[in-house]
Amino acid sequence: MKSSRSGSIAAHAVSYGGTILFALPVYILINLAIRPVNNLRPAYVPTAGPTLENFAGAWKESTLPTAILTSVIITAVSCIVILVIATMAAYPLARSTARLSNITFYFFLIGLLLPFQVAMLPLYLTMRDVHLLGSIWSLIILYAGAQMPFSIF
Repeated sequence: MKSSRSGSIAAHAVSYGGTILFALPVYILINLAIRPVNNLRPAYVPTAGPTLENFAGAWKESTLPTAILTSVIITAVSCIVILVIATMAAYPLARSTARLSNITFYFFLIGLLLPFQVAMLPLYLTMRDVHLLGSIWSLIILYAGAQMPFSIF
């Protein structure tokens, strides 16, 4: 009984130590984010006068609003394309009992097994040849195509 209690105390001590070890960088990050620019105290010392001016300055000086809007557009269009195409492909595969249906089903199942790195170079070359590099359409096509086997299965 005594060794069980000491083992439990040791397990709790290790758990608390690990929690502190992983939470400390998060605390330092938040502490530095809300600290005024002229405050030069060490990062682990709590901030005396927290402020959100750093966030406002970063929002104004960066291109973050445009990047967020672009990400939302790419995500929304990709999800719509995946939903429409995967639904149209999955319904006949689920309802049909023909032999070709099983072959097609296994074709999509094989798509789940292929790593992305196998298709990365041919995809890049294709996007380059059709002049889609650097456009949001290349990302939409890439995301929709990469998620199609998962969506259909």
